[in-house]
Amino acid sequence: MQLETAERELRRVTGELQRLTRQKDEADNAAAKARDLARKWQSALRDYQAHDEGRQEGIRLALIRRYDDGREDGWEEGRTEGWDAGREEGFQEGRRTGFEEGREIGRREERRYAAQLYDHWRDVPPPRPFDGGGGGERVIPAMSLFSKGRSERSQERTRTWVESMVDESIHSHSPKARQVWLRRTPEPFLDERQ
Repeated sequence: MQLETAERELRRVTGELQRLTRQKDEADNAAAKARDLARKWQSALRDYQAHDEGRQEGIRLALIRRYDDGREDGWEEGRTEGWDAGREEGFQEGRRTGFEEGREIGRREERRYAAQLYDHWRDVPPPRPFDGGGGGERVIPAMSLFSKGRSERSQERTRTWVESMVDESIHSHSPKARQVWLRRTPEPFLDERQ
């Protein structure tokens, strides 16, 4: 009986040992699976975090690039608009100033030239009467009026022309009026290919 009891006890303890060994193996397998699953989830979490950080960095870089591009575009457009407006305004202002200065310079030159002409007119002796048919002296304009900036040959030609015109005006009469027809004569047809 003791032997049977000891055998029963041994079988019970052996069964219990097998059951505990099986439970231990199951627990080890469950722990290994849990560790694998934890490693898998940690890897997935790291991948997601790296992806999220990369996406955030991409967004940040895109914002910086777009900001810089927009700033450059805005600066260029503003510069172009300002340049065009300023150029037009400057052109109009310069034109107005140029006209005013030109007008003032013209007035001064006109006054100076008028004063010179007046002084010249005052210094010129009064004209002699022109004798159309007699043998008196002929009145010929002073050559100094025609000779400014001209060569001697050109002055001589002008003097000869003036003298001939004075001689002709003394001896010639005014031309007779001719009758002018109001109706035109038709022109012959011209071939366009010629």
